[in-house]
Amino acid sequence: MRSIHHYKMMKYILIFVISLGFACAATGQSYQDKWIQDSLKVETIKAACSARQIRNLIDLGTQLQAFGVDDQSISIVRRNLQYGAEHQIWWVDFLQTKSQEYFSLILWNGQIIALELYESGLEDINFRHTDREKMLELRQLKEQDFGTIALSDDLLFPLEIKIFGHWCSIGGVPPTYALRMLDLVNEKNKAVLSNWLLSFDPEIQAYATEGLYYLEQEGIPRSRQELELIEKLNMISNTLIKCEGCFYYVKRKFREDLDKKSLKRSYKAYKESGWIYRE
Repeated sequence: MRSIHHYKMMKYILIFVISLGFACAATGQSYQDKWIQDSLKVETIKAACSARQIRNLIDLGTQLQAFGVDDQSISIVRRNLQYGAEHQIWWVDFLQTKSQEYFSLILWNGQIIALELYESGLEDINFRHTDREKMLELRQLKEQDFGTIALSDDLLFPLEIKIFGHWCSIGGVPPTYALRMLDLVNEKNKAVLSNWLLSFDPEIQAYATEGLYYLEQEGIPRSRQELELIEKLNMISNTLIKCEGCFYYVKRKFREDLDKKSLKRSYKAYKESGWIYRE
């Protein structure tokens, strides 16, 4: 009896294992099909950008509609870069094997002069297309007003979302560009922070605003020009893409997080926790 029971049990286990194997194979095949379809979508967008078939927002919308994406499923954030330029972030779920994919676009006079597609969260870029001549022209417009801007393109333009915030993730640590800002504060490097203020990128502008305020608390006052620029940024009040603890991509207005009360609070927290060194 025991051997018969043992045989039956082994039979059921074998059937379960074989069934599980077929299920996994089917799932794997299904995922592979989706991955191939997603790759074709991305390659289609790349080819359209290279052929200058995606020149404006209507072109991009038409391309996404061809993938079955309707307007209601697209979430858009618009940021004013001045000089007739705008930054837009389009969150669009059109890839089956990814999540949180978004387009980051710089528009100038209604035309797309830079486009990046990110997949699956932070810093996972799929491809980039830029009109280098137009980007240079936009930079030169700002330099006519403020002189040479000593910033690399990644700091000057907002294609990469920098994430503004203070205490991110489970451990509650400053995000990447906050750490860079704090290093400049501890080095008393006002010149670089002042250049950050000239960026087109709202998050970099926000970090510059914070850093220059922190330096003032450390005895290095802000200039009249810096205060005027900060006031203009407050008036525009672009949407900042933030982290708040474990939550990323939180949207807050510039003036909400960079008023005097908020700056005092963040400075005190950084000082007490040792991120801003005590003399």
